Amino acid sequence: MAIIVGIIGFILYFIYDINQVRFHHKLLNYCFFIGCIMMVISTLSLLKYDIKCYWGVVVVIIGVILEIYVLFFALDYKDTYINNSFKVCDKKAYALCRHPGFYSFLMIYLGLWLTYQ
Repeated sequence: MAIIVGIIGFILYFIYDINQVRFHHKLLNYCFFIGCIMMVISTLSLLKYDIKCYWGVVVVIIGVILEIYVLFFALDYKDTYINNSFKVCDKKAYALCRHPGFYSFLMIYLGLWLTYQ
């Protein structure tokens, strides 16, 4: 069930991205937030309590901090999430990569894998 919730979360991310480019429907803007909640629920439901590698936990914590920074603080909040202006961001983490959240997302799940190996 957790895998299905995670897949639905990714589908909601996709709907949000398509909406930003084509439809511009205000109600579909919530797909990103709901997708985030579903990804968190999916991930938390898969966690076990028998941690085998505490370095993995450190990697997860760093990944979560970076993900929150990239999603909510590296972009101008008002322009991105309120005004929905479509400016190219070339500052901070987005100066290095078009989708820097991918790397922190990857870090989170690699850290989880390390934690339980």
